[in-house]
Amino acid sequence: SADLGSGNQGTDVLAKLPYAFVSGVSSTASKPDIFSFNVSSPSSPTLADSLNIGAGGINSIYIKGNYLYAASANDSKELIIFDISDPNNMVEAGSLSLSGSTDAMSVIVFENTAAVGRLSAASSEIAFINVSDPANPILIRGDSSNDGDVRDFAISGNILYVISQESDEDVWLYDITDTLNPIRIGYHDIEGTTEDLSVFVQYRGGANLLVGNMEGELVALGATSTVIVNTNNLDSMAEYASLNYPQVATGIDFADNKVFMSVRSNDSLRIITSQ
Repeated sequence: SADLGSGNQGTDVLAKLPYAFVSGVSSTASKPDIFSFNVSSPSSPTLADSLNIGAGGINSIYIKGNYLYAASANDSKELIIFDISDPNNMVEAGSLSLSGSTDAMSVIVFENTAAVGRLSAASSEIAFINVSDPANPILIRGDSSNDGDVRDFAISGNILYVISQESDEDVWLYDITDTLNPIRIGYHDIEGTTEDLSVFVQYRGGANLLVGNMEGELVALGATSTVIVNTNNLDSMAEYASLNYPQVATGIDFADNKVFMSVRSNDSLRIITSQ
């Protein structure tokens, strides 16, 4: 494990070996919000670099190429782009301030477009942004998810899936064939009123969406059915093993047969291996 320092809490993690990047929120604006760790030795990761973005912290991250994209609660830059070509010397390459003071909670990048999800108080819960020039990101347009917090994104082919906490319209679908002009093509209502938090595309016998919600359930959305499972009902899923943390897990990634997790604690980065 690795420590972010007193007063920091991990919010997300991504591995780009031999480094892992962890985002966080902190008790004061003077503390760092993005961290890079050298994980060449998984049992003893070492801090390579950290940066402070000011107030707000970072809620979610996405890596594409040599850039890390961050969704932030900072009112002056809800999207922040970092150059991570040298993880030992990360540089803030650019940022964009979105209208209002609503926090950005999620981010994904496809081609030269970033999608940023925000809380429902925003006039547009989804912002599509041209990031072809990381130093000068430009808002393409905003879109509303019908007053639901946008907590996560996933992509399969030319379809962008948007997870909204609007209980009647849980999953929004966008055609991103023209990446600079995403077109909303529909939505899916998951039965019940439980708010959804995360989404993952599983490719097995076709593409299934796995949606995690606030009740600790996993909802599997296939082409012809919707099934709520607790790890044992989708293609005979089975729980092989588990680890319990006293803190809330906030992010997860997998690389080189290792699981990288962030938890809501200053001791945030956890690396799990079977060896």
